[in-house]
Amino acid sequence: MNAHVNIAEAVSQVADQTYRFEIGQTVEHENGGMRSIIFDREKSACGRELYHVYVVPEDAYGRPIRIILGDALRARTTSLVAGLFEEYRIYRAFVADADTEMSEEVVEHFCKCFFDAEANLVNAPASLYADLLMKVEVFKEIVSAPGIEEDFSDYRYVEALGSTMNEIETMLSSNLH
Repeated sequence: MNAHVNIAEAVSQVADQTYRFEIGQTVEHENGGMRSIIFDREKSACGRELYHVYVVPEDAYGRPIRIILGDALRARTTSLVAGLFEEYRIYRAFVADADTEMSEEVVEHFCKCFFDAEANLVNAPASLYADLLMKVEVFKEIVSAPGIEEDFSDYRYVEALGSTMNEIETMLSSNLH
């Protein structure tokens, strides 16, 4: 009997399967803790999904990088602005902690994701006070980032800041009447 042929077929079928979560997706542990972002994934020979995740600092307990079975994870579901803010915070922490053991491609990918999340967040429409507070927090971080010049006249987020100020004005005026 040619058992090695059957094993090889089984392994190739496992490798061809799709994954439940994408690289860069925000997830959390099934119990609701450990907010994380996926930075790598693989499958075991038995077909079980293994995800390499970066855990947001306040949930990491000193271990920000972990490998977790896919069965123990679930996708994060939040409002648009809250989800973008969570992604922004995780990407920011990931970039700040970039491990020297990670490949340059992984670090570059997540740096790009950080700046994309920042741009998406500041341009997202806010409909709640909490959304506005998150957006203002990001603007404060952008302005106080090292290497930013004092003159913001041609800064890339001036339009987004202007529309956020209009959103604040609209919410305040609607609550005063």
